[in-house]
Amino acid sequence: PRPGTNFDLQVSVNEDMLDFCRNRQITLLAYSALLGGAYTHSDRPLPFQYLGTDSEARLNTLHFMAQEKGITENQLILAWMLHSDPVVLPLIAASHAEQMEENLKALDISLTAEEMPLLNQAGA
Repeated sequence: PRPGTNFDLQVSVNEDMLDFCRNRQITLLAYSALLGGAYTHSDRPLPFQYLGTDSEARLNTLHFMAQEKGITENQLILAWMLHSDPVVLPLIAASHAEQMEENLKALDISLTAEEMPLLNQAGA
């Protein structure tokens, strides 16, 4: 999400929180990590908290890298979270077994030291 965005009762992560978690080896918990299908369904727009001047560039990087790796955008997002520093544990849900299978395959995806900065700095 955009820095400083408002989620009402939920707390959006900021650099101070990331540093705190990183320094204490605390894992973050990500709620609604796949944004209700917004990354893969063109009829579901990104929530306004995620929109900014760099949104299109970030999405293009996501789509390109997923295609290059032969995985889905959702798998790439989940793998990115699990490879992040600090680690982010995404809460996932599925409407059917195929979605759950797709999500769980993210556990088998490795991201290289070269790929992580591309994802972290997409749109910058």
